[in-house]
Amino acid sequence: MKRICWSLTILWLTVLLRADVIITPRAPEPSEPEKQFQFELWEGMEVRLKEADVTVQITPDDTGKDLIATVVCTFLLEPQQLAGGNEVTIGFPIAPNNPKPGTLQSFRVFVNGVEEQDLEPMVWKKPRTGIKSAAFFGYQWPLDMTTGIPVRLRVEYTLTLQAIRKRAEFDYLLTSGAMWSGTIGRERIEIRCSDRLKLEIRSPKASAPQRFSAQEIVWDFRDFEPTEDIQISIVLIE
Repeated sequence: MKRICWSLTILWLTVLLRADVIITPRAPEPSEPEKQFQFELWEGMEVRLKEADVTVQITPDDTGKDLIATVVCTFLLEPQQLAGGNEVTIGFPIAPNNPKPGTLQSFRVFVNGVEEQDLEPMVWKKPRTGIKSAAFFGYQWPLDMTTGIPVRLRVEYTLTLQAIRKRAEFDYLLTSGAMWSGTIGRERIEIRCSDRLKLEIRSPKASAPQRFSAQEIVWDFRDFEPTEDIQISIVLIE
């Protein structure tokens, strides 16, 4: 079976909701094998990420000490050419390293409005030049594609962000989107927080946001290939 690793955007990855179904995520056991990131589609396959919308809402948790990040991503994929069959495996890296128990509160995927039940937790390695490879935790699932028929995906997840000295960090793994065929047609990323919090940008350094305030950051990319991940610091205000 062929494999695609992506996050888009998530996420490097509006439809019907079924409130009666919740997928409870689990962290991989240490014995589970790590997979190597693939940064190119296999020969003969062309799939374009035409549209991506990512919204992140960050609020204090019930204790007021840590934060909750609620992330909703929608993607429109255009299969232009398929090789070796129509079934692929989609991978969505969520966060660096294997998160502590309780960090990932929920993770759900919808394919053309239908909730995907066959989610497999994974840890991938992303090579980095000159330093030790980084590990990324996420999920993968099977997906059937047909040439010329767009696929709409929706990924929803909730993370607990630990605040240390009244500062927490949030990463969205944007660079995996560079593996799709051609450029990404359009991608909009909106990050918002409550009045008790303040947002600070750590990355990307090369792409200025369209809007930036203490409680809102918006990027609106067109026909681009991502080279940096989204990295944000959140400061708790007294």
